Amino acid sequence: MQLILVGRLSAEKGIAGLLEALAMLAPAERPELSIVGDGPLRGELDVMVDRLGLGADVTFLGRLPEAE
Repeated sequence: MQLILVGRLSAEKGIAGLLEALAMLAPAERPELSIVGDGPLRGELDVMVDRLGLGADVTFLGRLPEAE
């Protein structure tokens, strides 16, 4: 399964909670999560992905042109 999140990486979006929920799943059951966007929490979320062992499951794509 593939999940795509598009939005500004800020606290009110609840992305940290999503990452914590993904980490509760067994690795074989985790969907791949692609995160499109940028914002003030980018660095913190990147560190969180590493700390939770989600590096193989979560990809930060950054800000993309609207057409993509």
